[in-house]
Amino acid sequence: MQATINMILDDKDIIDITFSVNKIRCRSGKTDLLPTAELIIANTAKYYGLSYDDLVSRNREYNIINAQQVTMYIIRKLTNYSLGNIGKLFHCDYSKVLASLRHIEEKIHKNPNFASEVKSIIKEISNEESEDVHHE
Repeated sequence: MQATINMILDDKDIIDITFSVNKIRCRSGKTDLLPTAELIIANTAKYYGLSYDDLVSRNREYNIINAQQVTMYIIRKLTNYSLGNIGKLFHCDYSKVLASLRHIEEKIHKNPNFASEVKSIIKEISNEESEDVHHE
């Protein structure tokens, strides 16, 4: 898992995460090495100083909406979840998820600091996964 995330983080453009993850899946044939949505939600909530329940709530405060959108983006890039399945986690439909993904991709392209923020969250998820693997 650590090597997978490191390879993704080495990409110049975080938008290429999908290609990198798919390339890794094809090479390894193992999708069970990918992080769970729950792990991604927990780590993103922690990063933004929110609770897990806050992050998956219907609360429409800006800081929660932003964290939800980042979480949706990371789940989509690092898991096999469909837009509809991601929407179920956040009580919305696939079109809201799609709009959120596009919004985050645009922010990543326009704001290098925000791109670094997303990469930091992914790196933290990688650290969590690697600790879980070592404890098994």
